[in-house]
Amino acid sequence: TDKSVVKFSPSAPSFVYPVQTREFRLQKIELKPGRKQQDKSDSVRVLMIVSGKFKLKWGRGKMSAAQGQAILVPASLGVVEIECLEAGECYKADVP
Repeated sequence: TDKSVVKFSPSAPSFVYPVQTREFRLQKIELKPGRKQQDKSDSVRVLMIVSGKFKLKWGRGKMSAAQGQAILVPASLGVVEIECLEAGECYKADVP
C-alpha cells in the first residue's frame, strides 16, 4: 500500500493525493453504477473524467459527463451530487 495516499473518507471510495504545494489538492473518486457522492467545496473545482459516465446535479441544474471530459465547477454551486451511471473514476482538483 502506498503510504503517501490518504483515504479521504471511510464511507466513500475517494482518495486524496498529497502534493508538494498548498495551492491545490488532487482527489481520486471511484464509483459503481447507481452510487452517489456529495461534493462540497468553497472553491473552484475541476473534475476530470478518466473512465465511465456520471451525472452531476446542483441546485436546479444538472449535466452528464463521460470519459475524456473535464468540467470546471464554480465555487458558487456549493454542493454538487455526483452520480455514477457507468462504472468509472474521475479526479477532482481543488483549492484546500
